[in-house]
Amino acid sequence: MPTKTPLPDALFGQSWGPGMMQERNFSITAEVLKLAKELDRTPSQVALNWVRQQKQRVVIPILGARKLSNFRIIWRLWTSR
Repeated sequence: MPTKTPLPDALFGQSWGPGMMQERNFSITAEVLKLAKELDRTPSQVALNWVRQQKQRVVIPILGARKLSNFRIIWRLWTSR
């Protein structure tokens, strides 16, 4: 059963762990997975594109790729507007 820790505590009071296991986060994850399937994209691509489209650019995603081909996909997604 998900922990009922308030969201700000879960985000700022600790690193990844039980505080992040909340119903709200599970529903967001389910929606991202659903969109990824509908759009024939990976969940990472959907999430990254969501971050990229936010008006307040407070969040800076850290892009990582193990292969050059993965980096090219990420770069193409990031720079296409």
